[in-house]
Amino acid sequence: MSADKPKVLVVDDERSVRTIAERVLKRHDIEVVSVADGDEALEVLAGDPDIDLVLLDSSMPNMSGEQVLAHMRDRGYSPQVLLSSGFGDELDRERYPNLKGQLAKPYSIRQLAARVLELLGRSS
Repeated sequence: MSADKPKVLVVDDERSVRTIAERVLKRHDIEVVSVADGDEALEVLAGDPDIDLVLLDSSMPNMSGEQVLAHMRDRGYSPQVLLSSGFGDELDRERYPNLKGQLAKPYSIRQLAARVLELLGRSS
């Protein structure tokens, strides 16, 4: 985790989901970078080694959350990943060591904050 505020990358193709996640996390003194797809997420990760956690949508156009996880693994990117999904799909955590949990959509603001803070080792 970076020395200052923890930094979370929010990856979701739905603008409203990104906006809500940004607001919630910023209220907890978390720096947020927000992008709409997997390609943008990989660009951010390539240029910013201070990302502590990725909140990753599992179902996006062009590149799924699982594909992003595979690219992260193959490129050696180390942030923890919290996968959000409305489909109840489970991914193999042994195959994706960065995957630290899943958050079922739709999730509440409280659920989002609690899960992210837990993974960052912070209390609410």
